[in-house]
Amino acid sequence: HYDSNRNKSQDLQNRQKDRNEEDETTAAENDKKKKKKSGAQVMGADSLLKMVCEHIIVAKVPSLNAELVFLEEFARDEQLLRGKEGYSLVTLQASLHFLNASTDFNEDIFKNEE
Repeated sequence: HYDSNRNKSQDLQNRQKDRNEEDETTAAENDKKKKKKSGAQVMGADSLLKMVCEHIIVAKVPSLNAELVFLEEFARDEQLLRGKEGYSLVTLQASLHFLNASTDFNEDIFKNEE
């Protein structure tokens, strides 16, 4: 009886996972269609990284590295690590890593502004 309930539970979890993946795929396809209809431009990852770095510098958020460590520590939920939230977290991580390694912001970030 225990194995039967466990199998049913596993089946339900698998079906829910499949539905979630289908929903994510459908949502991504709908976003693409909306962007095509609206004429919205898609930004590349390099441009996004540069823009996030610029915003971090201008914002002057105190202890941003500590804030990121806090987010990393408590963002263990799979839902938070996927989709827009996960992409945002990884983009922030990459931006801070780049800024922490940079010795000359003007050269590394702002050099092609003209």
